[in-house]
Amino acid sequence: MRSASIALQTLACYIFSFYGIIGLVSTLPTYIAFLFPSAAYLIVIRIMRVLRIFRILKLFRYMGEANLLYSALVQARRKILVFLFTVLTLIIIFGALMFIIEGPEMDSAQFLNQFTGP
Repeated sequence: MRSASIALQTLACYIFSFYGIIGLVSTLPTYIAFLFPSAAYLIVIRIMRVLRIFRILKLFRYMGEANLLYSALVQARRKILVFLFTVLTLIIIFGALMFIIEGPEMDSAQFLNQFTGP
């Protein structure tokens, strides 16, 4: 009988803990969407289940490393933007070259027929 009361106390502690509330908030929109189909947009809240995965896999010990990675990305954001801008510029240039080489007679219907067959 005593073990049942300990289990109930442990269950009550979990329900009102941070992860218990996250679990409730992340699963409740699924059931609300079944009852009220117009509330289907609430399913996006299920992303909070990721916090439960952090707990299960004990990933919180790596949060210091994640913060270090984040700060490194913030410090290198200008370099990253220059790199992405360069890649975008090269894509546009090579795309224009491909269009010039292939010529304008290559229309989209002919392009799609190459993949789907005649």
